[in-house]
Amino acid sequence: MNLLLSFNNYHAMKNLTIIGLTPFEKPDVTLITKLYEAGAFPVLSLGNEITAAQEALHQLDQIDVPSYGIYFSKDSFASLQISEKVKFAILPSGMSNPFTLPAVYQISSLEEARQAEQSGAEGIIIKGNEAGGLVGYESTFVLFQRVIKEIQSIPVWVQGGIGLHTAAASKALGATGIVLDSQLALFPESSVPQDLKEVCSKLNGTETKVIANHRVLVRPNSPALPENPTAEDLGQYFTGLDLSTCYIPMGQDISLATDLYEDFKTLKKLIFGFKEAMYGHLKQAKALKVIDKNNSLARELGLQYPIAQGPMTRVSDVPSFANAVAEAGALPFVALSLLKGESAKSLVMDTKKLAGEKTWGVGILGFAPQELREEQTSYILEAKPPVVLIAGGRPAQAKIFEKAGIQSFLHVPSPALLDIFLKEGAKNFIFEGRECGGHVGPLSSMVLWEKQIERILKEDHPENISVFFAGGIHNAFSAAFVSIMAAPLAARGVKIGVLMGTAYLYTHEAVETGAIQEEFQSQAMQAKDTVLLETAPGHETRCLNTAFANHFNTEKAKLLAAGMDKKQVWEQLEKLNVGRLRIAAKGIERQGDKLVSIPKDDQLDLGMYMIGQVATMHNRVISLAALHQSVIDNDKHIQEAALPEQPVSVEKSLDIAIVGMECIFPGAKNLDEYWRNIILGKDSVTEVPDERWNKDLYYKPDSGEPDVSHSKWGGFIPKIDFDPLAFGIPPQSLAAIEPTQLLTLLVAKRAMEDAGYGEKHINRDNISVIIGAEGGNDLANSYSFRGYYKQVFGELHEEVKEAFPHT
Repeated sequence: MNLLLSFNNYHAMKNLTIIGLTPFEKPDVTLITKLYEAGAFPVLSLGNEITAAQEALHQLDQIDVPSYGIYFSKDSFASLQISEKVKFAILPSGMSNPFTLPAVYQISSLEEARQAEQSGAEGIIIKGNEAGGLVGYESTFVLFQRVIKEIQSIPVWVQGGIGLHTAAASKALGATGIVLDSQLALFPESSVPQDLKEVCSKLNGTETKVIANHRVLVRPNSPALPENPTAEDLGQYFTGLDLSTCYIPMGQDISLATDLYEDFKTLKKLIFGFKEAMYGHLKQAKALKVIDKNNSLARELGLQYPIAQGPMTRVSDVPSFANAVAEAGALPFVALSLLKGESAKSLVMDTKKLAGEKTWGVGILGFAPQELREEQTSYILEAKPPVVLIAGGRPAQAKIFEKAGIQSFLHVPSPALLDIFLKEGAKNFIFEGRECGGHVGPLSSMVLWEKQIERILKEDHPENISVFFAGGIHNAFSAAFVSIMAAPLAARGVKIGVLMGTAYLYTHEAVETGAIQEEFQSQAMQAKDTVLLETAPGHETRCLNTAFANHFNTEKAKLLAAGMDKKQVWEQLEKLNVGRLRIAAKGIERQGDKLVSIPKDDQLDLGMYMIGQVATMHNRVISLAALHQSVIDNDKHIQEAALPEQPVSVEKSLDIAIVGMECIFPGAKNLDEYWRNIILGKDSVTEVPDERWNKDLYYKPDSGEPDVSHSKWGGFIPKIDFDPLAFGIPPQSLAAIEPTQLLTLLVAKRAMEDAGYGEKHINRDNISVIIGAEGGNDLANSYSFRGYYKQVFGELHEEVKEAFPHT
């Protein structure tokens, strides 16, 4: 459907697969024109200065861009003069629309999505916490899961953390399309200043922070803000792109911009690449069944399902629960955490005894005190569980287990660490985003997964790598997302599974075995939201929003207000957290040397209920078998997904078809030797061979006389055997033929043979195309050449013409 048509209807909006929004909430007229030419629908961010916004709109009136959208976040822009070219407006949820334009609302919660649908919005944009600018609490991955199954009457786009792989999964599972903004910043068509582009090219996403519900780039020289800044305090610094005087709305997906630019270089190739991914990933996922019963990872680990139950402190410390997970076909982990002595040893040995021949694992902390790690390691080496999971560890810590035949997985919360780990020889990984419960990493699942997938795809032998994806995975739909997103990895042999924690808290067996108390499960089923408790920058714990969470924040505010040193604040808050999870999970508290039961009414006030963001999507209890089956049922979503039309490039290809190759180079008599020299890194520069010329006579580096050489080094082709009779050339004629012509003829013959035309003949009109030089034409005119190759190129020409009609 032509973009010139009115956008005030459902079908026209559904046609917009890729929306390009000018980055950092700044107008960029040049980028608008380039986005349109590239095949994306362009949207102009009006920014925060009404004069600049009006000037940009005026410039677009003078440019041959037939249609575009606008984005604004200020009511004060109502006085702007809007062109007929503007087809719709994107604005934050709940904001009044001052123009007679179709409205598309950015939403950050399920409630906002419902309100937008009820208000008559033309569409919504699911904008996750990792996106730039005004954001909510939930990540894009979790928010997408919550919204897409309920909002189906209007188009839905996804913004925040979007790259090739997550775009493909989002589109396949119900999204109309995606919104790109920060991802566009590094492309040459963008007008972002070069100095800012250089800064952005080095960012990993963790440099962006949420301040007053806005995600912005924070630098050491960023402007000073009040202790608890408001949106108004922050907004006054949205006027420009100077890092020392401004805050720039920027998402964690700025870290994806570098990969996208390096892969595609231009917007036209980028947009085509996204469309190819949306088609290709789903097609691969339909054929491969990435997360399925007895897939390659399940077989490698001796499991029925490629599913792992992640180690949860004070929950995964019950051998009978681990055994129940194993009996249900998945991989259980018991969490040693900071356990020591008989408690730690008993947990490992009792689990081993119960599990028997079933696959099970132990989770340990790589950052635990060395003495404790060594003690726990001794128990693990004695029990020899099939698998070990190391959180916060290094490949060197895994080697001792690998030597004992224990497969070891490493938590990898950042792309930089993955690069290091791969170079150190690690092959087994957990990629867990910050949607998880308990201690969280810095990056959302979608951003982390995008970066990690791109890195693994660059490996020479990805088939040796095993990966568990984690963070926001809990059912068939979320597993389908991973299956589609990771399909290129599976196609290259990477072994793939999913790791879950929160989902296991909603199983009958979790309570029946004593892993958690019924009260914990009851609170989990009533969950409306989760919160992050930060003891220090980079140290955050996700848990239910309960009385203890409020108490924690109150105590933290008191300590900061008292002017206490930040290290002391961290120590005090860590002490405050000690034992709180045990109260929530087990209903007991350590008082002196004794464990004392806590009344049910006090557990909610005193306990910390560690749980992931997906808690808001669960309100019923199921069995372990049902949980595992629901994950494996992900393929139904994939098979039901409509495969988009395969994109076809309109770029004109070169009118050349290479069907055969051959060469003679220094140190290489043929093509095979040439490639071998490259692979081996052979230096083919040598001293002049004696048969070429006498170095004693002609090598005079300090002489200025004629007919001497100042160097005795060069690249020299080896001796080549030439059979003139094979080409119909009388041997006595060789002396009259330039050697270069003979070598050219030999190379041409071998190239024909390489192409599969060794026994055919060549038409003289085409031979000069291959051998090129004037000598080639002279040779083609010789009687002997014409006689031997009378038919070759004539036959080849017809076959190539049939295979490559435009060549």
